[in-house]
Amino acid sequence: DHSLTSEKNIALHDKAGQASNRALARVCELIVPGAKIIDICRKGDEIIIEEATKEAGSDSKISKGVAFPTCVSPDVYVTHLSPVESEESAEWVIKSGSTVRVALGAQIGGFGTVVADTLVVDAAVVEGRAADVITAAWKASEAAIQTLVPGKKNWDVTSVVGKVAAAYECTPLEGMLSHNVEYGLLDGKNKIIVNPTESQRSNIESVTFKEGDVWVLDVLISTGTGKTISSGVRTTIFKKTDTTYQLRLKTSRMVYSEVKKNFGTFPFSARSLNDYKKCRVGLQECQQHNLLVPYEVYEEKSGETVAHYLSTIRITKDGPVKIAGPNAPDFSKIKSDKSVED
Repeated sequence: DHSLTSEKNIALHDKAGQASNRALARVCELIVPGAKIIDICRKGDEIIIEEATKEAGSDSKISKGVAFPTCVSPDVYVTHLSPVESEESAEWVIKSGSTVRVALGAQIGGFGTVVADTLVVDAAVVEGRAADVITAAWKASEAAIQTLVPGKKNWDVTSVVGKVAAAYECTPLEGMLSHNVEYGLLDGKNKIIVNPTESQRSNIESVTFKEGDVWVLDVLISTGTGKTISSGVRTTIFKKTDTTYQLRLKTSRMVYSEVKKNFGTFPFSARSLNDYKKCRVGLQECQQHNLLVPYEVYEEKSGETVAHYLSTIRITKDGPVKIAGPNAPDFSKIKSDKSVED
């Protein structure tokens, strides 16, 4: 039984949420000036496995581990930065004053949860546009969570996130998607989109929220126009699709069977493959034939700031329940002079 509403599975999902929350808190402590991003990501994945194993208890038959690899994305890099050895990004370090977004996720028994938080490194007080965007993203995320109730629609979330961002003179990232969660899957077929273009809007089906649904709610807000571009940093996070294809190269077949065996349908980092250098060609062929989809590293314009909050939410008859999510920022240290009037 893989239903999200059975008591046993709700308990597993809640445990995965606890593991994600504790892993996020521990990884955020590693975000200090001079720390190498690759080391934080590597350690982050170990922490996720450790916390998931702790939560899962002694039942060795329950699968447990990474639902989303650790990403540490500083400054203009918006999401999905998770360096691997021998890439330029393997040398990048955390700098004082940087705005850094941390995202990761744990799964227990195939029930995945994801979380993301935003930090300003070494800042005693955050003011100006950085304070605006962090406040906007947090308030938009909280308002969106309150909209996840039976009977409301995905477009209600689109609208509320847009309104909160506007109050802080900020913009949601264009076309960002949130998905419903299913067993073994963080991106089910139902979607919430924020700041859609006209063509994106017409491609999204209307969804009415119902009791028992679980959503990964992803809120990214920018001080800029919200239009991101692909950064040119090599993609290192991938996810298996259900497409089938007879791969030509032996390396590609090896990569694909390793992915199938070790990660299933959850996203994985190329760092976790047995031999990344050898696997690169295999990863390429798997992507070309849509057996793997890449999570690209996007960037915003230099000088703009992006804040990211991501929570995993269960919809109940009494309202939304946060299975996993970041703690509220300390607003005594984040001082925006704007507020939501509505």
